[in-house]
Amino acid sequence: MDHLIAYYRGVSGEHSDWDDYRAAMERERRLVLRITLDRAGPDHHA
Repeated sequence: MDHLIAYYRGVSGEHSDWDDYRAAMERERRLVLRITLDRAGPDHHA
């Protein structure tokens, strides 16, 4: 939930009712998925 709130704040600022926002995110089963890439592309070290 902390990541969803941070995302919302970064995009839209403060919400008028954080309890309502939390309830909606739980009801809609929303989540934040973070993917960190260490490398990409063909591996020429084979």
